[in-house]
Amino acid sequence: MQDIDQMTPVGEIVLENVTVEKKEILNMDFLEKIQGFPSNEEKVHFCLDYMRDSLSQGEKPDFRGFWDARHHCLILFKEHLSPMMRAQFWSEFVELSEEGRRLKEVLDEQSQFAITQIDLAISSMEGDLLHYEDLLGQVLWVELPFQSETIKAHEKEYQVFQRELTLLNSWAVRINSLRKEVMKTGMRIREKNKFLKRLSLVGDQVFPKRKELILNVSVLFESDVRTFFYDKYFQNENDIEKAPMYVLRDEIKCLQEMTKILTLSTQCFTDMRLCLSECWDKVKEFEKEYKKVVAEKRQVYKQNIDQAEEKVKEFIESIPSLSRDDLLQKREELHFSLRSIEMRREDVRYLKEKIDNAIDTVVEVSHQEKEKKVKDASQSKKEKVEALKKKLALLVEEGKKVELTELVTSWQKWTAEFKEFSLSSWEEKGFEQLIKSMKDILADKKEKAIVGSTGEKISLEQLRKLYVQKKENRQEIKEQLENYRRVLGGSGLDFEKAMMYRELIDAEKSKLEKANVAISEIEDQISSLEETSSN
Repeated sequence: MQDIDQMTPVGEIVLENVTVEKKEILNMDFLEKIQGFPSNEEKVHFCLDYMRDSLSQGEKPDFRGFWDARHHCLILFKEHLSPMMRAQFWSEFVELSEEGRRLKEVLDEQSQFAITQIDLAISSMEGDLLHYEDLLGQVLWVELPFQSETIKAHEKEYQVFQRELTLLNSWAVRINSLRKEVMKTGMRIREKNKFLKRLSLVGDQVFPKRKELILNVSVLFESDVRTFFYDKYFQNENDIEKAPMYVLRDEIKCLQEMTKILTLSTQCFTDMRLCLSECWDKVKEFEKEYKKVVAEKRQVYKQNIDQAEEKVKEFIESIPSLSRDDLLQKREELHFSLRSIEMRREDVRYLKEKIDNAIDTVVEVSHQEKEKKVKDASQSKKEKVEALKKKLALLVEEGKKVELTELVTSWQKWTAEFKEFSLSSWEEKGFEQLIKSMKDILADKKEKAIVGSTGEKISLEQLRKLYVQKKENRQEIKEQLENYRRVLGGSGLDFEKAMMYRELIDAEKSKLEKANVAISEIEDQISSLEETSSN
């Protein structure tokens, strides 16, 4: 922001000289013109026209010319005039004189109002200067809308200087505006000199301090700009390569904006704009040369890329025939070969991604084939398990009809076939109920084999064998019941599985009760036979 020039106070003598000179020029011009008319009627007519023109000059009538012309017109009325023309001229003269007086009264009122407002404005500024520090504390800090490395070290100083300059600039504008208002307002010379002296006293408190601050901020800004650019990036031809071009462009734009935000001296503003324009031209010139070099390299890169893509294409075509180890080795060799070819970084990255994507595609196909094999094996196993389960269900269904020897043989074959499968614990649960049923059928058949046919008397030896078998069966039931309780007491079971285990526990409890009752009955029978034998 350029400096606002300080206006020099205008003294009373200067105004009087200007006024006198203007009056003399006016009288001479008027007298020369009026002397050119031969008759008194024409001279009076010219005076009346001059009076009318003086009043009709817009917002600022020429009252001095009006009164001078009126004075000459009165003198002419004392000269010889025709009676008819005298009466007509006198009527116009009186009318113009009244209009001049009325207009003068209106303008005097307006002038007095303007004088009052000017006096209030100057008094307000005089009062504000008494509270300078308080007003300065109310001024907002200057926020720089961008980051600049050039002014970063002195950013706080710039804010302090510009904050005070913001206040002083507003006062400087008000002082200069009031001076212009005083000069153009119609008032007595004494009143004008009084206002101008008061404004000069206010300006003596504002302009020197403002000038000193402008000098400080200008020196600081000029030093920062020259240090950062000329000493760091533009001292030698190769210094400009120390930073990316976009960084230098942004920095120059930031500093150009700073010249508009900071209040700099006119000389500093001009010098810094020229300096920054010179730096901008150097950056543009360097970019132009750089683009030329890049265009030449791009042609070389294109040829190298074509050569590299041929190698990549050959490698991709050979992937299906390579083993895993050979594939990894060939890939590393190809990567090393690409590094030896002069290409842009993004081109190398593109070719490597192309290689990796081709390998991933082959690996993915191989992985899908493995998944398909695993899935087929799982399905085959599932079908075999279902067939084995159906076979056991059929064995349980027909178990009561066949002989014990045949049933045991079938059971042993099924058990051997069952052990060939590697089933999980949860899969084995699906067979558990059928296996229990099968074991119950075998136990019943063995019991019947021990006891013999219906109606035969059971011997003590048969009862003892049956007793041992029942106890073994009861022990199995207890162990199974304990296993179910442990599983149910653990965590991780959903509602459906928990209900299934509760049903299994209830079934095992019922079996255990029956086994206890049967063992108790056999014990009673054994005791009775032992007493009979002893008697």
